[in-house]
Amino acid sequence: DEWLRRHGGQSVYDAFWEPMLRGKFGDNYYRDVTMAWVWGKINTRVASRGKSMVREKLGYPMGSFGLLFDTLADKIRGLGGEVHTSASVNRILVEDSKVQGVEVQIGDNASGGRGGSETRSYDAVLATTPSPVFIRLVPTLPDDYQARLDRARYMSAVLIVLVLDRPLSHVYWLNVADRSIPFVGVIEHTNLIGPEHYGGKHIVYLSNYLTTDHPLYRMEHQDLLDEYLPHLKKVNPDFELDWIERSYHHRVDGAQPVIGVNYSQHIPSHRTPFEGVYLANTTQIYPEDRGTNYSVRMGRQVARMMMEDL
Repeated sequence: DEWLRRHGGQSVYDAFWEPMLRGKFGDNYYRDVTMAWVWGKINTRVASRGKSMVREKLGYPMGSFGLLFDTLADKIRGLGGEVHTSASVNRILVEDSKVQGVEVQIGDNASGGRGGSETRSYDAVLATTPSPVFIRLVPTLPDDYQARLDRARYMSAVLIVLVLDRPLSHVYWLNVADRSIPFVGVIEHTNLIGPEHYGGKHIVYLSNYLTTDHPLYRMEHQDLLDEYLPHLKKVNPDFELDWIERSYHHRVDGAQPVIGVNYSQHIPSHRTPFEGVYLANTTQIYPEDRGTNYSVRMGRQVARMMMEDL
């Protein structure tokens, strides 16, 4: 906030930076964001454009990310591992500060309810949950590490996905700097990957970042859709409700960490105080922002760390 006002100018800050930061981090946190985070966002995009600086290079896995997940699971099973995608971890079991395994519910029982919990023994456990979830899964942590986890503040992602019978616009990614509009991004996916891959339909994401106590976060699907739709006429004055064939509503808590000043001094270690228990989540990506590339990089780093320790 301070750096951008001073070096970018007040008019540019008022027109772009403040409404975008406010949209991303809310009224509570937008002044707290470090310039290192902004630099990381800009640097990543400039670096992806190469020497020409003409346009950003974007890619998408044909068949969606689901194809990557399925292929990875098959590879793991082929090497003798197990993958459970309908499992709930209740607790990470620790005894004398050393991991013993997990208490977990795997699959569904014959009557359609959740199966009973069971204990599985493991030499190491890697948690990739948001920090508040990790705290609930493990015994009481030493004060210093607990304090680092407690410092983590998150914005939740709230997403409406529209399936349209025609394009909304010609723009792929539209950042919305008008804070009278109740969402921060209009991403028309089929302006990146053509509608021929989606049965001729046009896919539009209306993205938003909210705190869990925000009224929009608490709205159910139809109520939120009703709140959003009138504003789409500001994107395309011709828009009509009958363009929409289907819509979907998603909420993801712990979606966007708030990266504040001196953030690097408070990042928790991947090695937790419990031997054999590791943590890898988006609060540990710095100075870059969360993203698939950085998650893969972190995954490799922590996998090597675990193997070395074992």
